Amino acid sequence: MLIFNSNGTKLVNSEAVTHYTLSDNPDAVVIMAGMSNTGSPPVSLERYGTLAEAKEALAELAAALSSGGEVFYMPMSVLRNQQERKRDARVKRRGGS
Repeated sequence: MLIFNSNGTKLVNSEAVTHYTLSDNPDAVVIMAGMSNTGSPPVSLERYGTLAEAKEALAELAAALSSGGEVFYMPMSVLRNQQERKRDARVKRRGGS
């Protein structure tokens, strides 16, 4: 099965993946695909805002893997819908001379 992230920019072949894990970071919960037989580092599939949201997405992925489908798109995250705001010390210029 081919697994796409929610915006379709990342593709992972599930036949090469040996395990899926949840990585709880301070800003998000990440679903990771581990490919330990190749020696490559884990690949992040999608970021979610809460652990409950990530567990629900992981359950959907497990159901899709067990059903034997060909393509699966990870569910959209709440984090993708939020607008990113720059938090820096730069001053906005508001006209004038």
